Amino acid sequence: SAGGTFDAQRQQQHVWPAEPVVALAYLDQLQRSEVVSSDRAADLSSALSDAQNRLNEAVSDERVAGKLRSLAVTFEIEAEDERPADEVVKALLSLSGVVEVALAEGERVAYLKVDSAIWDEDSLCTV
Repeated sequence: SAGGTFDAQRQQQHVWPAEPVVALAYLDQLQRSEVVSSDRAADLSSALSDAQNRLNEAVSDERVAGKLRSLAVTFEIEAEDERPADEVVKALLSLSGVVEVALAEGERVAYLKVDSAIWDEDSLCTV
């Protein structure tokens, strides 16, 4: 790089193969970062190992494929709800004027009871 400038557009791109071993390596990193629960990781690890075995045998297995699809959907749903409910409630209760919070399960909605004398509607944008 001339003059110590880094050009990210010229950086070589790496594309990892869509193989179970690559997914297992990524899963390991997610576990180390405590992003994935040990139960969920065990389920996915088992399904990926089954998939690798079927690939090694050059055998198609709809049961294994279905399990992987099911786990993918589960991960997507969990990723959408990235903040646990108790953290959301705690954050909302920290807002000036909020005296009570009720979360509607499955609706991704929070109902707030506020003290209108001290409620600051603009503070809601910070959560």
